[in-house]
Amino acid sequence: MQLTQKPNRTLLEKDETIEEENPISEKTPDELMEIGFKQINGRIK
Repeated sequence: MQLTQKPNRTLLEKDETIEEENPISEKTPDELMEIGFKQINGRIK
């Protein structure tokens, strides 16, 4: 599953889980980036 609607995003490999938990249509790019970093940090810890 590839999401090409946000070409400016650098966390494309994380988009699937982000989309499941937070519909992209309701989030701004900044919110999406913050969510992505939180998910990555949560996985690392």
